[in-house]
Amino acid sequence: MPVYSPSVVTEGSVEKIISMSKKESSPNIEVEPILKVVVSRHGPKASASGEKDKVAPYFEESVSGGFERMEIDDEKTGLVHIATSPLKRAVDTAEIYNEKIKETAHRTPDRVPSKESLGVPLQGVGAESDPRLAADLQTIISMQQDLEPEVREIIEEKYPELDPINKEVEVRNLLDVKVCSILFDDKDHKFQIPFEEFADQFAERYKGFLKNTHILEEFKKGGSQPKDEPYLQIDVTHSFLVMSFLKKYIVFADGVKASEISPEEFFERTGGILRESQSFEMDFPAHGDKSIFIKAEFTSGQPFTGTINFE
Repeated sequence: MPVYSPSVVTEGSVEKIISMSKKESSPNIEVEPILKVVVSRHGPKASASGEKDKVAPYFEESVSGGFERMEIDDEKTGLVHIATSPLKRAVDTAEIYNEKIKETAHRTPDRVPSKESLGVPLQGVGAESDPRLAADLQTIISMQQDLEPEVREIIEEKYPELDPINKEVEVRNLLDVKVCSILFDDKDHKFQIPFEEFADQFAERYKGFLKNTHILEEFKKGGSQPKDEPYLQIDVTHSFLVMSFLKKYIVFADGVKASEISPEEFFERTGGILRESQSFEMDFPAHGDKSIFIKAEFTSGQPFTGTINFE
């Protein structure tokens, strides 16, 4: 059985961003939400390079483990919606979640909708109609190919005891972090589209949720949603989109804005990148509060919290 990926400590300016520092970047934030959104990354790919929708042999096991870590109470009956990126590995992840939800007492629609807003242009969604996206996609592929030998050497040298599954996981994670770091601080203009544009694409979905929390409050007044349960939304998406969103919008609980710090410090605070089959929570408060509260733990023992306010 694979271990769902220890964090790797490596040397160098980029590698330090996934350090196993026990420092928590921010204190816990408590909020009573009307809506809880669980943002999940799809299950594991087979390899760091190659065909993107070829999934790992342990894909279902990993996704099931990710669902269990969401700690969704089997006996509660609140409404659960699941949505997914159109990419196959994300759709497959969402379908596994949906089957798991059906085994609980929760109410859930039968259909899992695909949402373009949860897709990633840098994964190829929309690239056929936008030459900028096609160019940036090729840039990322080239970067990954160029960086992969170095990344594999780092993982092999520092963690020879890791089994092949976890070595491959760590290679993918470190590759993502390296490419994201370039995207977030693109001094050499390697990309035609700034990461903020991808962050805004993702943000539109949650701006809409925040704007309409009053509707959920009205539904709850005489409907079938238990008063002590938030509505639950599970969104299956991809690492570049999630990390771009957090880099632009999150304000850590100590007041530091992610948009104003280096990629290295940002990843130190988050403990790296959102891993495959991993998720984090966004709580949308009732009563017209304009802030979304973030609770996440990308690296074991290094949780972080923060807020997002679109105004």
